[in-house]
Amino acid sequence: MIAAASHSEDTSILRFNLTFWPVVALCALVFLSIWGAARLDRLTQSFERTSATFVQMERALGYVGFIHHFKNYILRPGEDRYLAMAVEEYHETLDAISQLDALIAEFELTANLQDLRATVELYGSMLPVAEAMRRDGATIREIDDAVRIPDEKAELNLARLERQILGQLKAKRDEEARLRSSIYALAAAFSIVAIVVTFRAATGTQKSLRFLSSVLDRVDMKVCITDSRGKIAFFNRAFRDSYMKYGWTVRSGQELADLALHVTPHLVDPRMANEVLYREGSAHSERDIFYKDGTIEHLSDDRLPDGGRMFLRRDVTEARIKEQQAAAERASMIAQLRASNEELENFANVASHDLQEPLRGIAINAGFLMREELSPSARQRLERMVSMCRREQDMIDTLLRYAQINRMDSATLIEDPEPSVHAVISDLASMISEADAVVTVETELPLVLCSPGKLRSLFQNLIENGLKYNDSATPRVGVGFLHQTRINGKDMSDVFYVRDNGIGIAEQDKTRIWDIFTRGSDAEKHGGGRGTGAGLTFVKRIIEGYGGIIDFETSPGTGTRFYFTLPLATVEGEVNDATPSEMETT
Repeated sequence: MIAAASHSEDTSILRFNLTFWPVVALCALVFLSIWGAARLDRLTQSFERTSATFVQMERALGYVGFIHHFKNYILRPGEDRYLAMAVEEYHETLDAISQLDALIAEFELTANLQDLRATVELYGSMLPVAEAMRRDGATIREIDDAVRIPDEKAELNLARLERQILGQLKAKRDEEARLRSSIYALAAAFSIVAIVVTFRAATGTQKSLRFLSSVLDRVDMKVCITDSRGKIAFFNRAFRDSYMKYGWTVRSGQELADLALHVTPHLVDPRMANEVLYREGSAHSERDIFYKDGTIEHLSDDRLPDGGRMFLRRDVTEARIKEQQAAAERASMIAQLRASNEELENFANVASHDLQEPLRGIAINAGFLMREELSPSARQRLERMVSMCRREQDMIDTLLRYAQINRMDSATLIEDPEPSVHAVISDLASMISEADAVVTVETELPLVLCSPGKLRSLFQNLIENGLKYNDSATPRVGVGFLHQTRINGKDMSDVFYVRDNGIGIAEQDKTRIWDIFTRGSDAEKHGGGRGTGAGLTFVKRIIEGYGGIIDFETSPGTGTRFYFTLPLATVEGEVNDATPSEMETT
């Protein structure tokens, strides 16, 4: 009796272990799947919210925002409305940065907004300085010099920062989706184990099955498992209730296809039911199902090892509505931004025409006067007047081109930079010949994603700059590409370069070479006086428009090396990784 009792007790313990632990594991996996689904929803919503926040920041900070109004306040005394607008958009920008900081902390992203915040706060700290100097009677030039922020500190590449944060969020979202799929697969496997063991391990089969059902009945998800013949082997209460509202009762052993036929009339796309039931291909599939009453369910469909299938459905109507609202809000903000840009461009066109008309009139009348008998000094003054009018017209044309540069040749294609460089060399043939200069492509250049017009403009401005500011007996400009290099103490990869043996950049000019209409201190002396001082500004705007960066190294009297990045095409190809050495001498 004692042995029998001991054996009975061992059997009970074994039976308990075989039935209890698989069920516990299944419950844990179901809990993890629900937690993972909620986290995935948060990631998706955060992705949309981040996109909208960046649009808000671009609007608050950009050309029609804080920095624009900050500069207008400095340059337009008497128009204090710009100060109020700048202060309002300053706080709006800081609020957007705080939202992004919270998101970065929540999802443990590696992006760093400290430099962006510091730059914005630096601009903000200059507002009271400008206000105080204006009250003290300082001139515009004095205020501008006092509050000018060096270009390397003022660099606000929001596009690159947005790509970095959204890229990390997308990677985490994809990782969560893969994890959730794995959890679903494990849950399916444990479901089978729990059910089979429950049936085979003990005589209390019905009791164990009821226990398993009671666990899954508490899950906010519709669960159904079919056997290899498509008959229902298991379902939970949520699955049963989803069919009861259509007047149909779910039973074990019932054909799932029969139930699907009765649901089909309630689907937005009636073909969806057959696509799910008779799908072929991968072991795992996910899709959204849309009902005519507006409900949206997310369906996870897994093939089981015994030939059966497990279907998990959950209501995602609220989450999808929020996603659509966020997408609509972002689309609306983008549309407003585009409309604002179009208005600015139209204004630039009108302003260009209206500003140039008086200049043309002055130049024409000065030309008429020059036909008269004039003293040498009077004629010289008229010639200077005509020259100044032409220069002013060039500057207005340059401003118009600068305003339109992002819309110029907007198609992004896979481009080979080398033909563009050779086309530029051909265009500058007269300038190269007059200077007895040499322009060479020193390495192979990889394919890039860029519009042809902008690519050509970029190289033309850099090559022309190297020829113009050059007093060498034989001016030389080299174009190439480096896989790895170190620039001003920073490691950079996949970098294009344009280098010359010209006069270099003076120390006092390094912080302002990117400013429009700014030329080097020795521009007149070295032949650069005939330009408007906008070439490098154009180059920087084109590169940053593609999310790239540009930097330079220079030594007065020995030349300048500009380094920049562009998005590389994904077409594989060998690229020469030679590093620039001595300039070619032949």
